Amino acid sequence: MKKEDLYSAMGDINESYVGLAHSPQKSPRPVWVKLLTAAACLCLVAVAVFTVPDIIAGFAPEDIGDPYANTVAYAGWSDDKTIYENALNKESLQSGKGKKLPVLKIDTLEELEQFKTEYGSIFNMEYGFSGALSFEGAIKKAQWDREDFYTEHSLLVIYLPASSSAYRYGVQEVKVKDSSICVCVEQKNDPEAVTADMAGWFILVSVEDEEIKNYTALDAVLN
Repeated sequence: MKKEDLYSAMGDINESYVGLAHSPQKSPRPVWVKLLTAAACLCLVAVAVFTVPDIIAGFAPEDIGDPYANTVAYAGWSDDKTIYENALNKESLQSGKGKKLPVLKIDTLEELEQFKTEYGSIFNMEYGFSGALSFEGAIKKAQWDREDFYTEHSLLVIYLPASSSAYRYGVQEVKVKDSSICVCVEQKNDPEAVTADMAGWFILVSVEDEEIKNYTALDAVLN
């Protein structure tokens, strides 16, 4: 072939083929890489599903063995005064000093069932809210619905009414002084947007019978 014929043949080549030849070619990702990526994403989703609701609710599974293990459950709003009238710190509530919260004490599994029966028509016991556990769910998760728990422990139930369901609460500390014990509750979040709906929460605190028997006064306050 003459060089003139070669040049002529090269001139007939489609320019798009030339550009394709110069562009870098990506080799396809191995199938195992894609599978590992998908598995990692599924693990992240699973962790979020099982842990985020607990964080929102203020519940930490590792706290179960603590002297004052505690969690928060959604109670719903009610202006019924029964829980205030039956509170162990009734006199403290009437004193008007600080933001006092009503406290009840459950000593046996039978008393737990009585509590659910008496207050089941006043507060929400079965349904959670926006990631927060229900009363039933919190009790079951902490295993406070077992007879053996009440052989050495009691359960404090504190009701906290809130002006918005956007607020979340938790136990700040448990103060012990002389013959009294006080559960200090604090707001855990600072939402940018606040809803105008009323809400209510149960602050649940486990206490050892051997310790609580030395205290004659129980109280709770929102700091």
